[in-house]
Amino acid sequence: VLVNDQNKHTAFKTITAYQMNQLLKGVVSSGTGVGAGISGIETAGKTGTTNSDHDRWFIGYTPDYICGVWYGYEYPEAIVDSVANRSVKIWDDIMTAVYRDELKKGESVKFDTLDNIVLSEYCADSGLKMTEACRKDARGNRAEKGYFVVGSEPDAFCDRHVVVNYDVEYGGVADSECEQVEQVALIYVERSFPIQVYVADAQYVWRDITGVLPNVSEDSAF
Repeated sequence: VLVNDQNKHTAFKTITAYQMNQLLKGVVSSGTGVGAGISGIETAGKTGTTNSDHDRWFIGYTPDYICGVWYGYEYPEAIVDSVANRSVKIWDDIMTAVYRDELKKGESVKFDTLDNIVLSEYCADSGLKMTEACRKDARGNRAEKGYFVVGSEPDAFCDRHVVVNYDVEYGGVADSECEQVEQVALIYVERSFPIQVYVADAQYVWRDITGVLPNVSEDSAF
């Protein structure tokens, strides 16, 4: 585009755009677009793959440019190779050439920052402040980090985790006679289904087992 004379209007709030930008930077720094990182040049973007693996995309951008790369066949067929997304590598080659001068000079290019934004840790299950129970979740530490407008970050502690004694030897919630015990946290959530369904994470959900004998099967989970 040689002449950019388009009319502009604000589609998102500044904070919304900033938060989305942080998420898309994560795609490049530690996600599916990790091969698009350019030294000293902040980059964000999103990968994409269509049904039956017929197309692969990467739409990436820097503070200066946006570039989209499609990789596939003229007449759709499955892409069969060992590389997860070649469009990411193509994008990286193109943008490295675009930033050739800056890279030679060792210059850096950064996105704008906001003064009223804070990075805050929270529990992935409740969205509230972390507790020690959240860190003992049977699935692993449930800590996540997010960007919030100052004053809107979580201020209450997570109430979704229940710490229980787990029988390391046989599995299941331990009773007073179990010898090899460690503390883990299960998630407290109320669920109700109109039909019978299979719940994939049921073993991590806390239930009141008052009056129920502990499981002594060697193949049991929580």
